[in-house]
Parts: sequence; C-alpha cells; structure tokens
Amino acid sequence: MQKHPWTEHLGFLNDSLLAQVKRARMGSRHPTIKGASIEEALRRILRQYLPSIYHIGTGQVANNQVADSKEHNISPQIDILIYERTTFPHLAVNEDGSVVICCEPLFATVECKTKWHKKNVINNFSILKAVESKRYGTFLGAADNFSGYFVFVIDSLKRPSLAGFEDKNRFVGIYTLEGQRSWRSPFQTSTFTTHNGNSLEYFMKDVLEDSMRKNLPELGTLTETREAVRKYFGWGKR
Repeated sequence: MQKHPWTEHLGFLNDSLLAQVKRARMGSRHPTIKGASIEEALRRILRQYLPSIYHIGTGQVANNQVADSKEHNISPQIDILIYERTTFPHLAVNEDGSVVICCEPLFATVECKTKWHKKNVINNFSILKAVESKRYGTFLGAADNFSGYFVFVIDSLKRPSLAGFEDKNRFVGIYTLEGQRSWRSPFQTSTFTTHNGNSLEYFMKDVLEDSMRKNLPELGTLTETREAVRKYFGWGKR
C-alpha cells in the first residue's frame, strides 16, 4: 500500500532529525549542547509547518494573579512555546530572545529532553497547570482550550511511568525519537495509549490537530483581551 505523502515526507524528516542527533553527539558529549540542537531543530520544523497564526518561541508563561509578593505567578523556562501573537503583547523579551508571555493565548508547550527525567518534567507540568488555571475572565471559562503539553525525548524509552500526567482538560503526549514510540492522552482522555512508529509524525500531527481544535476567545474580540492586558500591566491603578 502506498504511503500518504504526509507520512512519507515526515519519514524523511524523521530520518534527517535522527542524523542531526548523531552529528550533535559526535561533535559534543555535553548534553546541554545536544539538547539545544534538537530544540532549535523542532522550533524550525514547527515554524515551517504550522499556520502563521501560531508563533513559536521559548521562555516562560505568566498569569495576572498578583500574590502578596506583587509578582505574577510564572512557569519555569519552557523549551518551546506555541501561542497566538495577534492580540496579546509580550510581557518581557530577554537579550537571548526568550520571552515571558500571558497564559491566555497559549496553545501548546513542548519540552525537549535528551533523557527522560520524570521528576523534572512532572514538576514543570504541575507548575504550568497551576499558572494556566488562573486565566482571566472568559478565558478561564474555556477550560477545553488549556494548552497541550508535549515532551520530545531523544533517547529510547521502554515504558515510562506516566502517573501524574493524567489530565482530561488537555492533550498530553510523550515522544521518543530514537525509540520511535509514543504515549498519547488526547483531550477529554486521562489514559495513555502506546503507539509504535514515526514519533515525529505523531508529534507533528498531535500538536497541529490539538492547536487547531482550540477556539481562543481573543481571536474574535479585543474587549476581553484589553481587560486582561490592563490587569497584567496594572493600567488604571496609577
């Protein structure tokens, strides 16, 4: 049976990414350098394939719930942020190009790991959920629009423990490049199913399909967006 052009093309792209990993490993034994190489490769692929409404960046996510410390609740550094740029401003842009964004326009986050470290990943996941659960106004009511959470791991995985990653309100996926295996829990599902095959194709399909499923309120009106932004920046309190 002839493969679908999308599947065939993503197969070539998967092979290219695997070759890039091998080159990075030959050129450096430092895991940070290898991880950064894959992060940049995935950001480039996402920019090339996702519709232009989705902006691809790296940085942190904040909400406008100011605590006693007078600071916003903020996530850890996230390797890849997929978010809408047409209405919400950046809260900060750093010298290295990383950003701090509002949580309301966030579609998906991607963590890139050389190896699977559950403690680190689940900690970031828990903090991100806590930040995003405090969206502003009508954005909070759209619980089915919470961002997808995707983890792209270079090394092979046999059967990772996924306890604590169950979440019916969002798509959660873990993909291993060298093992060519994925664990996926779509929106409205809290259980994971295992899939063998091209992990990059599963990853791209899931990110694209889940992002396009969402209908964020700010795409239709600027009124709620303006009020959310006013709270982020403290306008009207001076």
